[in-house]
This record gives sequence, structure tokens and C-alpha cells, in this order.
Amino acid sequence: MHPETTILNHARREIGDGIAIGYGHFTRQATAYTEMHSHEEAFLALVTEGQCQERLEKGEAQLLPNNCFALYGPEASHARIPGPQGYSVFGIALPHHLTQKINLKPKQVRKLLQPGVRPARFQQEFKCPDAYSELALTAMVYELLADAGRAEPRDSKAPSWLLRVRERIEDDRTLPRLSDLAYEAGMEESYLSRCFRLHFGQSIGEYSRQVRIDQVRKDLMQTELPLGALAAQYGFTDETHLCKIFKKAFGVAPGQYRKSTHSN
Repeated sequence: MHPETTILNHARREIGDGIAIGYGHFTRQATAYTEMHSHEEAFLALVTEGQCQERLEKGEAQLLPNNCFALYGPEASHARIPGPQGYSVFGIALPHHLTQKINLKPKQVRKLLQPGVRPARFQQEFKCPDAYSELALTAMVYELLADAGRAEPRDSKAPSWLLRVRERIEDDRTLPRLSDLAYEAGMEESYLSRCFRLHFGQSIGEYSRQVRIDQVRKDLMQTELPLGALAAQYGFTDETHLCKIFKKAFGVAPGQYRKSTHSN
């Protein structure tokens, strides 16, 4: 019999347009864990204090650090293991008509990197409401959904040559030069850049950094390679550069991320 995660406090509030926001703080004993479960509705999660390790379907895992947003489709299975200090989280239930706008599929999970909404502002509007907080919270949820929609690859109509460029970026452990990509595709650099952003929602440089930093994240979980070696392997200037980019993307330093994932 495993000890259960403890919910220290919980609050729930209905706001505009069919959106409901719940808030809770979770703590645990060292061996506690939560079982895999799912929710009928799609929802956003915002971790505002502490951190937790989240397990997804097919054995995948991700760290949800402080000030991190994640988006879950209907019936997306997950389990969260609170960090040593526990964690506080907002759960934002989303009606179907909103998730349709960003083509959120059942069981899909998207982590939102560098969202436009400031988590501290969201928390303030919920905990210290005034006559306009419902409008402010609704607007922030819409902005988060817009961020999620823009971050999702939009490659359904991308030409085959552009898909090959993206595959080339994914296969290259370092940052490929734009001039090389354009030469291989037989296109002008400016035209390639415009087409890539149009179809995939981000620049070539942004996509390359996302691919490489996510591979670093996986290697931190699965290997003991030192940070300097990972920096060199994935084309970062040095360990300091890698740490800066990693913390910007995931909210924690790579050493802290590795320690957290290995401790669980």
C-alpha cells in the first residue's frame, strides 16, 4: 500500500466562456506517488510553487518546474510525483469549443515554453480578485491557447522540400547554417526563412534550438554525460551557454533537472 499524495488546500472557480479554474497544493512523503489518471475535459496546468515530475503514457516523463504551463487534451493520462517541497498547481478546465480552435487532439500533451502570460499575474488575479479579475483570467487563458496554437507545427500543407529541410535540422546535432540549408533546398535564404515560419510557426533558429535543447533534456534523464560534453555535442558555445538556454526553456538549471529526475 503506497502512501497517498496529500492535498493541503483546494479552491475552484467558474469564470467566463465555460472555463473553470481549480487550485491546490500537493505534498508527499519520500516514497509517495500518484496513480496514472485522466480527465474527461481538456485542461491547462500551471505550476506556481515547487515542482513535480510528471509521467505520461508510453513511459514518457517530463519535469514541470515552477512557472511552467502544460496543455492536455481530453483523456490524456498522466501521474505527478511532487518534488521534495511539494508543488502548487492551477488546473484550468477548457470547453470543447476552445480546444477545437487549436486542433488539440485527445490524449495529446503540449508543454508551453516561454508563454506570453506571466504566471505571477495569473496567480494574483485568482487569489486577490477584484471586479475585473474574471475578464483578466479569461483573457489570459485565451492568450495561452493562442501561444499553444502557434507553437504547434503546421506542416499539413508544407511542400516536400521544406519537410526535408526540417528533417535535416532534426538530424543535425549542431545548429546548421542557413546558407547550407538554402543551398541544399535550392532556395533563396530569405524565401526559405519565410516559408519555414509560415508552415511551422517559428524561425529556423528557434526550431533548431528547441530540437537540440529537448535532446539535451532526454540525455540528462538517460545518461551521465557531463554538461560540458553535452554542450559540445549539441553545438552550444560552452556549458554556461547551455545552462542559460536550458533554464530559459524549462525553468530550472540542467543539473537540478538531472537530480530531480534521477531522484524519482
